[in-house]
Parts: sequence; structure tokens; C-alpha cells
Amino acid sequence: MNAPELYIISDLHLCDGGPLEDFRPEDERALVAFLFRISRQPAATLIVNGDFIDFVQIQPRPQMWYNATLGSTEDESLEKLELAIQAHAPIFDALRRFVAHGHSLRFHAGNHDIDLLWPRVQTRLRHLIGGRETAAVSFGTEYRHAGL
Repeated sequence: MNAPELYIISDLHLCDGGPLEDFRPEDERALVAFLFRISRQPAATLIVNGDFIDFVQIQPRPQMWYNATLGSTEDESLEKLELAIQAHAPIFDALRRFVAHGHSLRFHAGNHDIDLLWPRVQTRLRHLIGGRETAAVSFGTEYRHAGL
């Protein structure tokens, strides 16, 4: 069996569509088209290598994260995740289709999306993107290709 094609993307910085949003509509269209194209591969793995969602810039309430660590609670991170999902539904739909085609998706947390390490954030994304194939969506800090 041939090894799956491996694709790596990073630093998308999806926000909530508000004034701090860096991800423009043309970026979204290009990413959705890319995901559609790689979904057509016989076998593919996509690694999102940090800063997929810019949780730091999503601020539904003033000074939500105003502290020395700029961290969020798990509940706050879930709230921010929902805003990113609403603002970028086509991307999450494209990721869902990618996984539904039998491919795997791995998220590595970056400094702007360390919130991806919260268990409930991971569960929400696994169910949203993976549907019945939740094992196809994973999280971590490294990737080891089979046999290496």
C-alpha cells in the first residue's frame, strides 16, 4: 500500500470575522479549493501545524483575556471556537468533507491556538469535523509517519 500524500499548512489565524480578522474572503476561497483538491487524492494526511485559529484575537467581551498569561479558560476557549466556526463555516465544511473522504487531519497547537489543548475544544472539533470518523481527527505536538 502506498503511503498517503502528506500536506502541511500553518498560520491561518482564523478569527471571528470581526475587526481583528486577518483571514480574508479570498484566503478562505483559496483554502476551500485546496482542501477540495487534496480530498480527491486516494489517501491524504493534512497537518495543520499551529495557529489555525487565532484564539488570542477573538475577544467576544472586552478584556476577556487580560492577564499576565493571555490565557483563556476552557469555557472561554469553547466560546471563541464557536465564533470562529460561525465566521468560517466553509472551511470547517471543507475539512469535514476531507475527513469524510477517508483522510486524516492532525492539529498541532501554536502560540495563538494553544487552546486546542483543552479536552473539550478537541472533542468539539473532532465531532464537528470527524462526524462518525472522530479517530481521523487528532491533536498533538509531533507527527510520525508510519515506518519512520
